[in-house]
Amino acid sequence: MAHNKTQMLRLYRHVLRNAKVFPSIKRDALVQDIRIEFREGALETDPKKLEQRISVAVKGLEQLMAYTGLRKEDMDTVSVAEATKCLQMMPILRTAAAAAAAPVAAAPAAMRNTYSCVPGADEDACISMIAAGTAHLMSLDGGAAFEAAEASGIQVVAAEKYGEGTTASAVEYHSIAVVRAADGIKSWEDLRGKVSGHTGYRKTAGWFMPVGALLEAGVLTSADANSTMPNDIEAVKGFFGGSCAPGVAGAAEDGVSAICDACAGACTQDADEPYQASGGSMYPVCNMYQQDYAGSFQCLQDGVCDVAFTKEGTVPPEVAGEYQLLCAPGSTAALAPIDEYTTCNLAVVPAHIVVTTPDMLPGNIAAVQADLVEASLLPSFAALFYGDAANADGLLFDSKMVGLQAAAASVRGFMGSSYDNFGAIRDTDAVPFGSVPVGSSATWCTTTDEEHSKCLTSLARPLNAMVSNELKLKFACAQLGNLDDCMVAMSAGSVDLVALDGGQVFDYAQQYGIQVVSAEQTTSEVSDGVEYYAVAVVRESAPNDFAEYRGGRSCHTGYRKTAGWFMPVGRLVASGIMPYVDESDDAPNDMETVAAFFSGGSCAPGPDGEDGATSICTNCKGDCSQDAITEPYSDYAGALLCLSEDDRDDRVIAFTRHDVFATAGVSPAGYKLLCPGGGSAPATDYATCNLATVPSHAVVTSAAATPGYVLATQAALEAAPSDAAFAAAFVGAAADGVLLSPGLVALRPLPAASARAYMGGTYDVYAAVAALDAGSGSSDGGGGDGGGGDQTAAMVLGVALALVTVVAAAALLRMRRSLRHVNKELSKAQGFTQEWAPAAGGGGGGGGGGTAASSHA
Repeated sequence: MAHNKTQMLRLYRHVLRNAKVFPSIKRDALVQDIRIEFREGALETDPKKLEQRISVAVKGLEQLMAYTGLRKEDMDTVSVAEATKCLQMMPILRTAAAAAAAPVAAAPAAMRNTYSCVPGADEDACISMIAAGTAHLMSLDGGAAFEAAEASGIQVVAAEKYGEGTTASAVEYHSIAVVRAADGIKSWEDLRGKVSGHTGYRKTAGWFMPVGALLEAGVLTSADANSTMPNDIEAVKGFFGGSCAPGVAGAAEDGVSAICDACAGACTQDADEPYQASGGSMYPVCNMYQQDYAGSFQCLQDGVCDVAFTKEGTVPPEVAGEYQLLCAPGSTAALAPIDEYTTCNLAVVPAHIVVTTPDMLPGNIAAVQADLVEASLLPSFAALFYGDAANADGLLFDSKMVGLQAAAASVRGFMGSSYDNFGAIRDTDAVPFGSVPVGSSATWCTTTDEEHSKCLTSLARPLNAMVSNELKLKFACAQLGNLDDCMVAMSAGSVDLVALDGGQVFDYAQQYGIQVVSAEQTTSEVSDGVEYYAVAVVRESAPNDFAEYRGGRSCHTGYRKTAGWFMPVGRLVASGIMPYVDESDDAPNDMETVAAFFSGGSCAPGPDGEDGATSICTNCKGDCSQDAITEPYSDYAGALLCLSEDDRDDRVIAFTRHDVFATAGVSPAGYKLLCPGGGSAPATDYATCNLATVPSHAVVTSAAATPGYVLATQAALEAAPSDAAFAAAFVGAAADGVLLSPGLVALRPLPAASARAYMGGTYDVYAAVAALDAGSGSSDGGGGDGGGGDQTAAMVLGVALALVTVVAAAALLRMRRSLRHVNKELSKAQGFTQEWAPAAGGGGGGGGGGTAASSHA
């Protein structure tokens, strides 16, 4: 069967975009049939019936393709094979989940998982889905894991194990440099002007580890002489006389020829390039675009390349004597036999890993780990994935894998020093400031006289003095009526910058597609200062169980604020402590839910005239606005003040952030934190007793801002705290919190990102809370094929499939009064359209072209 190099997702999208050429009723029926077959396939235990369902779905796809003139031969057979693999794994995971049970303490029965596969257009789309929480598990190699961790803070769940028996390693392989023994290569300098072979551009063993290590050692130099050529390509080009590094993006990209001139084919990561790391899917799918690393060695073996960057086990034993390892610069030995890779290598690389969302709860992680490890021990799993005979194309997992091992950690913690090798490559990727026109405006939007005055004197003036010549930005201030006006003006291009909290980032991202520029760093204790902890503060003499506060009082930083509303309400509803309430067709359901639980009274400033607003303002001291002058109980310190001044009894709780005592100048003595798993902890133990780790406030700009503009703005904001006037106004506990958060330490630049990518899985917590009141009093708009209950997920064929699992979905999304309402709200919260394939233009968390699995608890 012939292969079309366009990903299968594009075929689906092409079909849908050209749907007008065939009757919509017929189209919708076919799409629905395909969805049903793959959803039911996820639950099918009979292998023959499973094959029948796959066959029906594929035939339906062929019919859709036929309407637009696409042929069956254009279909990606690898994608179909991956879909089959993923479906075949479903009953194995169900068996493992049942066997894993006597649940561990961290994973009670309510947090057990069900699994299915969901689509992603490619690896990047799947990573976005993981970051957003619309999918929950996928496998990545080190390079992709590094990029994803930098962008969204994904967590490690498990690692593949390679090797044999008890010596199988779950945490590493070795990046090696192989040369011909007969060539007389004795040092790295001997390779100057020679030809290099790589497993692929920006692949782990073949690019990130060797190029990163050689940059660190000074063998390669990043000159940045060409503003359009990626600097790592420029560094390789400057040392080697030619290269083959398949898969560099964009055939017309400057520098491609420099690392493709030694390739035997099209320099792509598919079968058209013999020197690629073979064995991979023709379409880079979410879960494992697996490689067996033979392509780069083939280049060396053919006499085209003089060095092959690959990993151990690549050189066949029968020819091993003809080759040598070239050790890392600075090593004791310069060369070593092929089998001495443990002492002669460029880097020890962590194994490919299974990752999950940034905010998956520990109990869910423990349950997923138990299920995956149990599954990897089953003969049926081994028959599906272990060895070339079972999985020659490396679908979903590497064919060399012999098992899975639990490995809960941050990506940086798991990868160790190899994380820095990835960073060395990333650090060559600076966007030139020269792309920012002279005099470009950087107008900060203010909403009050106090903000505007402070912006003019303490922000714009010092920033202009520091950066006006070097970075060419002209900082200014514009006062508008409110944040809504600011966002309208930003979308029109008349203002450029504003600081928002997480809830506001979520709200405005829905309408305006903003980019996150910098994060406010307010403490050095929390993940490089770019996140903070949402905590529940009570008096030391107060009860230790959240359930005991039913009928008590609550103090919130504000209605639908991050630490004070979204995180605690989401957590308490998800845990079942706070029952969902929907008694009014007019009042927002999250407001009703909180008012019913804290029936003694609440203060959540800022409901802005919503029906039912008085129900969450009864405990306030002023006008229940988010103005600290007219409502003393607003914001972080206000929530703590609300608690401290309430002397009726001890059943009062303040939802705020972890550093409120320092920023408010209040002693933590006499207070404690309530822990979501039960019990309490001292107010200083917020790292282990908190409701959530959430994104800090962020400075945002328009979605239309260019990379160069974003980089210039980041540099200016990063340098700002070194100015005395700026520091006096904004830095430290004495700062008043106008424009920027109190207790500010720094403004940390971040990779320019969408709100969804920046916020990670917490984005969907916001969406879920917001969805509590969506469609209040109605149940229309179902879409027809929603899942079947709390822990059910539909199997969907996208267009090239990869694995992700469904971790029992946040309980907020369970509280729907009908299956039709479940489907409607889940679609809203996850950003999916009702039609399973993505709408024209692709948007949102990707759908199609990769299989992702998701797990709900």
